Amino acid sequence: MPLPNFIIIGAQKSATTFINNNLMSHPDIFIRRLELPYFEDPDYFKMSPDEFEKLFNHATGKKAIGFKRPDYLSKPECPERISKHLPEAKLIVSLRHPVKRAISAYYHYVGIGLAPLEDVNIGLRNILDGKYSAQFPRTRDIIEYGYYYKHLTNYLKYFERDQIFITIQDDIESNYNKIMKNILSFLDLQQNYDFKWGASRPGSVLYHSKRLRYHRWMNQIKSYYSTETNSIVFKNDQWHIREVLVGVANTFDKTVLNLIYKNNKPLIQSNLIKDLTCLYKEDITNLQGLLNRDMGNWLENNRS
Repeated sequence: MPLPNFIIIGAQKSATTFINNNLMSHPDIFIRRLELPYFEDPDYFKMSPDEFEKLFNHATGKKAIGFKRPDYLSKPECPERISKHLPEAKLIVSLRHPVKRAISAYYHYVGIGLAPLEDVNIGLRNILDGKYSAQFPRTRDIIEYGYYYKHLTNYLKYFERDQIFITIQDDIESNYNKIMKNILSFLDLQQNYDFKWGASRPGSVLYHSKRLRYHRWMNQIKSYYSTETNSIVFKNDQWHIREVLVGVANTFDKTVLNLIYKNNKPLIQSNLIKDLTCLYKEDITNLQGLLNRDMGNWLENNRS
């Protein structure tokens, strides 16, 4: 039975979907369309290893078999579990300026209902101060997911360094073709392939409050937040109808709302940028050594 030999493990909001969509188009690669939280709590105890393996029954004949789950990078329980079940797996990591990633993640969480519909300067400040911890516990992830060195160190306890491919979103944006070919080489595949998703580049962030409110409503059609599992749960009943409704709603958003409400970047307060940068300073400094790369631009208090 075929098993995954690679996983795109993160970081969240760092072009992992872009990488996933490109690899999905390759004829020698099989990727599950949906993310698999199998190695996370509490999902790890809800599915047997045999059930997990059956998810890849259709991958027979493919040279590279994998799936995406950006949360894995930052979940402390995942490295050991992945190593136990898939010790030879190759792990793909894409990192992004941690402050920019936090801002992007905040808007993502607002859109799916995991954070309050609040101005980013107020919202992120409240997250730093722990004011949302009780009502919106997942907002803690927005900050925690940016400690890349800390999380990569966890993985290096269980995987060899050459099993982990690490890139930076800036590199993808400046030369996606080179990075994708490097990933093919990492997966032991031929590099002479033109990716269909190349021109799309990593997805943009949705900023406008009215469109965010619309997306919160749209996401309620297909999912809900479970306090028991502290996660988004997709509704299984009448899922065909739900998919159609969401598809229509998405089309309306892209063809109508996108024209009415301009998606301008917000102005982030300089003191908030400074505080977030200071928060990540030690981790970034350590990351430079791990990557053997100057990350000084990540230590600058840059609003853009």
